[in-house]
Amino acid sequence: MSTVAPHGLHHVTAIASDPQRNVDFYTEVLGLRLVKTTVNFDDPGTFHLYYGDEAGHPSTILTFFPWRGVPRGRQGAGLTTATAFSVPPTSLGWWQKHLADRDVDVVTGPQDRESGGASEEVLTLRDPDGLVIELVSAPGDTRSGWDGHGRVPAEHAVRGLHSVTMTERIPDNTAALLTGLLGMSTNGQAGGERARFTMPGGYPGASLDVAAASADGTEGRADADLVRVVLDVDLPVLAAAHQHHAVDGDQPALHQLLQRVPVALRGVGVVVRRDVQVGGRVALVGHAVCSFA
Repeated sequence: MSTVAPHGLHHVTAIASDPQRNVDFYTEVLGLRLVKTTVNFDDPGTFHLYYGDEAGHPSTILTFFPWRGVPRGRQGAGLTTATAFSVPPTSLGWWQKHLADRDVDVVTGPQDRESGGASEEVLTLRDPDGLVIELVSAPGDTRSGWDGHGRVPAEHAVRGLHSVTMTERIPDNTAALLTGLLGMSTNGQAGGERARFTMPGGYPGASLDVAAASADGTEGRADADLVRVVLDVDLPVLAAAHQHHAVDGDQPALHQLLQRVPVALRGVGVVVRRDVQVGGRVALVGHAVCSFA
């Protein structure tokens, strides 16, 4: 068993096109806080936008690399296909009207969804670049989140990251990595349409869903480099990302963890050096990529 067990989602990183449009949407429509602006360490000519709660706590952070004119990616098997946020349990009706008033692309209104044996109410939308965002009614999430920021009143504000969904053609291989190597538990069958994997500790924002490609209606391979899953093993927490995240350095625990990844699941097993953290990447047979940082 790995001694580096993730405790929850740390952050999600995605690709955007126009930076100002991205800021306007996430601050004014979703009510998130722009807490930091820096650069992409792999491309210093590109901004790196950070949204999070006031203190930048893990499991509240959503970040973007905005590249002007970048073509819209295509979803499909082998990608993280949805990023979910927790909202208060009575707020989805308010969010539905709020989004409709602003002509947001709402994919589905509030509806119940089975995920690994549990039922939850979900509203699904797309941001201006087509990124799928889910708002999940979460009665047990008491985080203060982005209370009262932007045009969203405190009683309806986003609380933080809830979960991410990875869509796979071969879900069993991803399930083997999550349960066998990282010690997650699941309350759904790995071979079913959707299984939920939960990290120990019972913290909010500690779930990862693995969906079969047919369950999401997503067929075919998506554009390369659209999605990455990042595991922050030195914190220790888990993060899922829509783009390869800057990682760096060298730690014995990271090397040991990479060596424990079964060869059958490993497409890449390297440590990458940057200026800010330690990281390595593993490509699963299902084509999704886990990065350890």
